[in-house]
Amino acid sequence: MPKTIDSPFETVYLVNHSHIDHTWWNSPEICSQRNEEIINEILSLASAEPEFKFSYETTAGLVRYLEKYPDRKEEIAVLLQQRRLDVGGMFVSANDDVCSEEAIVRNFYYGAGWLIKTFNYSPKVAKEFDTPGHPMQLPQLVLDAGMKALVITRGPQGGFSWTGPDGSELLTYCVPYNWSYWRRLGVDYEETAKNLPTELARAAQKFGGPELVIPDGDDMTLPNPALVEICRQWNANYSRPKLRLATFDEVADILAKRKFQPRSGDMPNLWIVIHTLQAETTRYLKTLQGILPSVEALCTIECILKGDFKRYPAAGIDALWQRALLAADHNWGGKDQARGGAEGDEHKRNLVLKSVREGKALTENAFFGIAKSVMTADPKFGMPVLVFNPGSWRRDDIVSLDLNCGVTGLQAIEVVDADGAPVPAGYEVSERHKDGSIHRLTGEFLGRNVPSFGYSTFYIKPLLEKKGDEPCPQDGRSIENEFYRVTFAEDGRCIESLYDKEFDRELACQAAASFGPVEFEFGTFELFGVGLKLSVPDQSYFENPENEGSGESVEPTGELFRAADSPAKIGFSSRGTLSRSLTAEGEFAGSIRRQKVVLYEGLKRVDLHVELDWSGKSNVALFLQMPNALMNGQKYMGVPFAVHRDGDELADFWVEENLPVKFKIRGMQDWLAFESEDVGLAIASRWPVVDLTAIPAFPLLWTNDNSGFFFGERYRQKGNHCFSFSLTSYKGSWSENNIHLWGKQWAKPLLSYSGDASPETGRHSYLSIDAPNIILSAFKKARDEDAVIVRLYETIGRKTSTELSTSFPFQEARGANITETASKKIPAAKKSIKLKFRPFEIKTIKLVL
Repeated sequence: MPKTIDSPFETVYLVNHSHIDHTWWNSPEICSQRNEEIINEILSLASAEPEFKFSYETTAGLVRYLEKYPDRKEEIAVLLQQRRLDVGGMFVSANDDVCSEEAIVRNFYYGAGWLIKTFNYSPKVAKEFDTPGHPMQLPQLVLDAGMKALVITRGPQGGFSWTGPDGSELLTYCVPYNWSYWRRLGVDYEETAKNLPTELARAAQKFGGPELVIPDGDDMTLPNPALVEICRQWNANYSRPKLRLATFDEVADILAKRKFQPRSGDMPNLWIVIHTLQAETTRYLKTLQGILPSVEALCTIECILKGDFKRYPAAGIDALWQRALLAADHNWGGKDQARGGAEGDEHKRNLVLKSVREGKALTENAFFGIAKSVMTADPKFGMPVLVFNPGSWRRDDIVSLDLNCGVTGLQAIEVVDADGAPVPAGYEVSERHKDGSIHRLTGEFLGRNVPSFGYSTFYIKPLLEKKGDEPCPQDGRSIENEFYRVTFAEDGRCIESLYDKEFDRELACQAAASFGPVEFEFGTFELFGVGLKLSVPDQSYFENPENEGSGESVEPTGELFRAADSPAKIGFSSRGTLSRSLTAEGEFAGSIRRQKVVLYEGLKRVDLHVELDWSGKSNVALFLQMPNALMNGQKYMGVPFAVHRDGDELADFWVEENLPVKFKIRGMQDWLAFESEDVGLAIASRWPVVDLTAIPAFPLLWTNDNSGFFFGERYRQKGNHCFSFSLTSYKGSWSENNIHLWGKQWAKPLLSYSGDASPETGRHSYLSIDAPNIILSAFKKARDEDAVIVRLYETIGRKTSTELSTSFPFQEARGANITETASKKIPAAKKSIKLKFRPFEIKTIKLVL
């Protein structure tokens, strides 16, 4: 007579899968080879055993596999149609906190969108395995990509209905991806009969309902051929619970029939400091992700102007986005003993460096093409400079200038606007002709009133002599403009004063923080280092199920490093009429630090730059301390497609409550704001890591001999590292002052092109939106037709009606999804569309030309 187990679960679903790593598990080359072995084994077992099923995690490995083995596409298509194989609807398991908004969208575009296009297969599940955090807009994005569920492995365990800020509700299920593998439930029937009853009792404490999902697999494991026979034997001997082999697509259909508790909030990244292990890669990755939307926009505008979409470099842009996502994959390090584990980090670094170069080349080619199309009139004053704004809002910002003068005689220049009025500018001559006149110069100027998604024209006029730079201030450590006065401490360790002249308010401060038994006082913009060593047992330790959840530990070495340990030399410089700066240079942690503060004429902004000539010292974590006078007020930060208020995380998502310190180290998209007593201070940066545990700080570098777990990675990041931040202060709230727009300007720098002719009009906008809380995130050619994709989102949490206007006509407008695989006609005029947004809603519009 069949036996039963006293358990609340009627059915246990075993899901055979493999977690895909593109580095970390081994070198990138061996990871790629292993991925081929996994897919080959899937196809072999499916051919031999009709009941075999498998869940493949993401599409990146499958894309590469089919590039090498296109003849196996039909076998995969059949398994997908038979529902014996499912594939998750994301390209990689990305670390979302290092991804831009559009990078997250492209993860679905090259995931679910590629599956629909390649196999006519619509995945039901998005899988984020081993990724340590999940952005608050993920429910809306998963549903918009056509999926019904999200499976994660790090978060509150069990099922819940995750509500996004726009009101989207997504079935979310969290379960350890290596559960069966480590608990030996899939070895053979005897091991299953021995171990499963204990696991059911443990699971009853965390998972409710009559169904239990147990994944069988681990990092890069081959498909398990034993599971079919295990299920047969178990069901022959037990009537309850039944053991079923299933895919995650099937599990999603089953779980969708249940009602789960609703939950809302952000799920922060608990591994966010891994970016400090790959600082250079992270910086260039953020740069690349800022470049790519501008590349798409400029290439699309050029195609529209020339009436030829065949010019659009779709293959090249797709390759750059896919490389960006592979570099953003959740893992790091490697296992190659000969290379000490650094090969994974070097692979990602080389991937993004190559892509940044290619992205800049595409940007220049498209922008030059646009400039030549519109610059057809005689110049008004001198040499015209076309300045393009890739943002969807009008702005004043700094413009970079690189000028070659092929003829002799130029002694000095000034920059003027379209009306002939001088604008603040500064430059350096990098090369001269034999007669001493300017051959090449580089510099910057203030571009005022540059229209949204369009251009303004400025002019370079010759002068007889260069205006003198400003003399050094009397005390040698203070600079000021009409908005701020900034003073370095005498020893150059920090900013002693950051005084807002407009609001009569001091913004800098000293704040205390404890490191173990030692308490320190830190000033604004102060570097601090602490010796931290990651200790990891041998891999055999982790193969013992009794050691689950323990092992690796971080221990202080006792070393502490402060900027005050070696007083810095403070230097002053100015750049024409544009800027004044102070630089504190000195020794720090056996390396050289340069900390620079810049003020601009006519711009309420303070730029802060940290440059480290890092010696490669190991087992050191470096932080930039940023206490400020408003830090105890409410905190807000830009996150993908939304704004997050500190404290609105899922209640139980932070590190366990029994720890002595509840660490709050998390990612930010592009800006962070502190508000208190009707005054706010915003910080913008491409650097994605912020620590709000005690006083605000930015973790910058962590050099650790064991950062690639188990494998002794020794990537100490020797070399030059640069980190940049901007500050601004304001009265009222961040939303009233459009800080959500200001904070994004780092990622969307103004572009410039100098030529011999002027455009017919001094200013022109190709696209405009009449609501400042609606942001444009994408303007690109549609996937398979001569149409334009426009993606917009509401960012302050307010119902909004707005009008999108273009300078070019279109035949019709269609509402689309983020994978561009579905669309529905919407009312539109010849050059405009009226749209309504829910709070935090994301809309994708297709304009058919």
